[in-house]
Amino acid sequence: MKRLLALLSLVLLSTLVTAQSVLITPGAQSINGDSSSQGQLNAYGSGLVVGPKVKLSEEDPASNMHTMSCASEIFNESFAGTLKDPTGDAGYTGGILYDCDFTLYSTSASYLTTQIDFQVLDTESDGDTVYVLNYSNSEVLGAYSGNELPQTLFVNANAIRIKFKTDNDANVGAGFVLTWKSIIKDTTVAAIENYSGEGLVFDVGSNAFWSGKHAPLDFENRGLFSTAMGYNTNASGQMSTSIGNSTSASGFFSTAMGYKSDAPGNYSTAMGSDTDASGDYSTAMTYFTNASGDFSTAMGRSTTASGRSSTAMGNNTEASGYISTALGYESEASGRYSTVIGSYSKASDDYSTAIGYYTEASGSYSTALGTRASSNGRFGSMVLGDYVSHSANSLKADAGNRLLARFDNGYKFYTNNDLSISSIGLMALHNANSWSSISDSTKKENFIASNGEEVLKSVSQMRIGTWNYKGQNASKHRHWGVMAQDFHHHFGKDAYGTIGNDTTIATADFDGVSFAAIKALEERTRELQSDLASEMRFSASLELTTEKHEKKIEELQEQLQKQLQRNEAYESELLSMRSETMSVRAESRTVQAESKALKEDFKELKEMLLKSVAVKTK
Repeated sequence: MKRLLALLSLVLLSTLVTAQSVLITPGAQSINGDSSSQGQLNAYGSGLVVGPKVKLSEEDPASNMHTMSCASEIFNESFAGTLKDPTGDAGYTGGILYDCDFTLYSTSASYLTTQIDFQVLDTESDGDTVYVLNYSNSEVLGAYSGNELPQTLFVNANAIRIKFKTDNDANVGAGFVLTWKSIIKDTTVAAIENYSGEGLVFDVGSNAFWSGKHAPLDFENRGLFSTAMGYNTNASGQMSTSIGNSTSASGFFSTAMGYKSDAPGNYSTAMGSDTDASGDYSTAMTYFTNASGDFSTAMGRSTTASGRSSTAMGNNTEASGYISTALGYESEASGRYSTVIGSYSKASDDYSTAIGYYTEASGSYSTALGTRASSNGRFGSMVLGDYVSHSANSLKADAGNRLLARFDNGYKFYTNNDLSISSIGLMALHNANSWSSISDSTKKENFIASNGEEVLKSVSQMRIGTWNYKGQNASKHRHWGVMAQDFHHHFGKDAYGTIGNDTTIATADFDGVSFAAIKALEERTRELQSDLASEMRFSASLELTTEKHEKKIEELQEQLQKQLQRNEAYESELLSMRSETMSVRAESRTVQAESKALKEDFKELKEMLLKSVAVKTK
């Protein structure tokens, strides 16, 4: 019995080695003490191990008899029992292939290990074997055959499989009978008395380890499996740890470290100085931090994480919303799922995000970034602001679901990867009121001049008019424009490749086509103006010729009028001088002939004048 009890102390170690035990009692100590009467302080090499008071199960193995079954594995939870081979008290039969399993297991908190003793062992050596295995990993802990009884086996496992396996030859024996008994903790350990609050104490009853200086009342309320180290530390929660000065770990599985750190929440951690982790699964670290929300984290200085699953880091930040995050200085995240990063910023509504300096995201699903940018309570808005020094210049959202941005020195967007080769994109620089595409000729290549007439011809064939996008209110959202399919059909390819696609139109390409059309129209206009100038010069020449003709006609008319007046004078004189001589008549006939010639000249001039007028009119 004494040999068995000496072996029981090995339960607390994973190795089976011979140990020297020193029994310490309130008034006496002895070497190789009996661990069935008190806890043990065991010396192993250079270390000391304090073990609990233990005992063998009081159950009688004979009261729990079992015979192995090869049809199905048997599971047994008894602290003690007897196991026989598949044939029981009779010898097992030759010529049969046995492969049988029997499993011992325990879920009791007082269970430590199992003692196995063979009462009978008579099998074919190296042919028919009894195996003892760790059930969890199938590790073989012992293999027994022949007819020599082995030493007692101690198995430190919660589940043990016993396997009997044979070959099928005729060499057999009487079989085997074994007993098992569990070694368990003895809960009748005497309490620690007259503890002054100073020193090092390991209580095997509660498995609590306390060292340093503590209040005696705190030690009386120590938690199971707790650890307290330092000055005035208190670990009252089960599995809790308190280390440092005036720290307290009262929550289940809690940890408090540092100075005046308090971890009352279950699974909480408080580290640093004056930290408080009162929420379950919470963490408070550094200086004057408070993690009161379950699953919350507070780190830095004077940070507070009061929302469930919230995080507050930095200096004087607060995360009070559910799953909220506050990082930086004097920033606050009070909305659910909100995030604030920076200084003097707030994210006060659900799913809001504020990043920067004096930014505020006050609308649900809103975002404010930069300096003095505010979503202004507008749902789904995004505000991006550059640096401004006065609150009067704050940028505020003016509508929900809208992006509002201000950058005093403008915007640049690049759409290519390697800017060392070429910069492709667009920009709107300081005081610009529209986007500018990068159109530097030194950054272009493979230039092909446009054919103006072909451009005009293509434009004339395109559909141009008003329309609205599908799903839009036709009475409110009408637009002017062309169709991307038409544009791509006429202008989507050149000698080098493809331009754009058939569902969108790039404004730079549209501008290019528009300028090509304008240039073609300008060329047409220039040609028409040249033709018009020629026509105008010809018309001026005609006018000059007509004026000359009209002047000539006027002169002829004047001469004709004078001639008519002379003729009238002559006729009057002839009438009065009928009696004159024939010579006068001859002279009169001559005058008449001249008059006739003048009339013919007049007639010819008149016809020329009419022709000139007709040409001018035409």
